[in-house]
Amino acid sequence: MDNKRGLGVLIGGIAVFVIGLLFKQIFKEFGKYLGFYLLIPLAAVLVCGWIASKTVKTSAQPMVPAFAIQAGHALWMGLGALLLDQWGLVTGDILIIICGLIWLITQPGLVPVILLTVYQVAAFIVNLNVFSAPEANGEVHRALLSTMVLRILAVIMLFVGLGNLKSKTSKL
Repeated sequence: MDNKRGLGVLIGGIAVFVIGLLFKQIFKEFGKYLGFYLLIPLAAVLVCGWIASKTVKTSAQPMVPAFAIQAGHALWMGLGALLLDQWGLVTGDILIIICGLIWLITQPGLVPVILLTVYQVAAFIVNLNVFSAPEANGEVHRALLSTMVLRILAVIMLFVGLGNLKSKTSKL
């Protein structure tokens, strides 16, 4: 029985190693393709996360990663609008994100998570539609791919934060 378990652990370890190498290569190529379209929003996410971790009340701390991703994304959209003078394209998005994040941090819970998720999923579908249009060029693809990745991460972290919030309150 121990030999079978040892063999299973060995096979599992090898599989994890191979999958890890594969993911490393995928993310390396992904990073090369996106370049500054990923670097700038990730820097904004890190800054927003650091500020939020220092200023958000303890009860809302589990939501800081979700807050940071969406706040950093909103900053990136704002920077793009400023540089390209395209405020009409992102003003609504930025306002929705700001209002949703204020609600998320001041009253963390299921309702703001669901509403931000609905927004992110709807915006993802719009982005995907534009991304798949034949007239979209490489620059548009890079910007939209980066945006869609941030939207997916935002939704994941909203629910991770909600789970951590619920487990934190159930322990009290």
